[in-house]
Amino acid sequence: MSDGIGEWYKAQREREMNSMTQEERDTYLSPRPRLKQKASLRETPAYDDLTDDGIIYGEPPFWRQAINGARDTFRRQRETVPVATLCAASFFIGLWVGSL
Repeated sequence: MSDGIGEWYKAQREREMNSMTQEERDTYLSPRPRLKQKASLRETPAYDDLTDDGIIYGEPPFWRQAINGARDTFRRQRETVPVATLCAASFFIGLWVGSL
């Protein structure tokens, strides 16, 4: 059973091909050159740390991942803690002023 989408694309391509000249059709249907493949991660390791333990498919060692995770958490806290502190301080100042 077909949903009609494939037939629509086929009909669209036929309309485009009919509107093309023979030269355009030949260049459209000609094979395209393949892209050069990149060097695999196993051939060129991305990390040159003290140890190669834990490197799987070019990933850093587990101890490096832990350090990076802690560093990212600290950066996020540095961004959010002052905002939360300011909000809490303004709330308590408003509460204190309101009780006077």
